[in-house]
Amino acid sequence: MLQDRGMVVRRRFQGFFLWLGLYALAGSMSAYFIYHAHNGNRGIESREALSQTLSELEKNYNSLQVEKDRWQLRVDALRQQHVDQDLLQERSRVLLGRVQKGDVVIMNENRVPPSAH
Repeated sequence: MLQDRGMVVRRRFQGFFLWLGLYALAGSMSAYFIYHAHNGNRGIESREALSQTLSELEKNYNSLQVEKDRWQLRVDALRQQHVDQDLLQERSRVLLGRVQKGDVVIMNENRVPPSAH
């Protein structure tokens, strides 16, 4: 009868440790998935960082789009049948280093000549 009691206690311990191990495994798996859902490559923090980067890139894109449109207007003015005389004069004076009577000239010793651009 003493051996029967030992077997019962041993089975209770085995059952207890089995369930304890299963709960520990389930808990650690849950913790793993929760951690990576928050901090992983596709987690919440990564999404917030990507959203911030996206907004910065959109601002940069918009400013570049405005600059592109401005330059496109200037190029279109040069391509048309009637060239804008002001734009043509301005560009030719810069390239040739000439001034027109009545222009205000500011001398700067550190200035790079237009031909060096």
